[in-house]
Amino acid sequence: ATCALDECVVVCDTCANGGAGNVCSERGQRCTDPDTDARATRNWQCECAPPASGQALARPAECVVDECEGNTVCSDIQTCHDADKSPASTNDWTCTCVLPMTGTAVAR
Repeated sequence: ATCALDECVVVCDTCANGGAGNVCSERGQRCTDPDTDARATRNWQCECAPPASGQALARPAECVVDECEGNTVCSDIQTCHDADKSPASTNDWTCTCVLPMTGTAVAR
């Protein structure tokens, strides 16, 4: 017989049943176990929910939202910069002109 061990079920559900809460989902993250071989342990991951990105092995992930990723507001002669990538911080990105030009515009 082939034995599988999905640590997302064992680790997270056991925590939930014990009152400690689901390690990933209580933070709005998804648990994945890339290798469910019974001998592969402590390889589960928490992954951030879009639009945030980030993942961590056997612990909650540090989620970030880079508002410049995929940003089409800045022109091709500008650089986008997101000063605070925490999921709670939005509309704080800026477009800055590429040298030798000068100028900055704040998110709108």
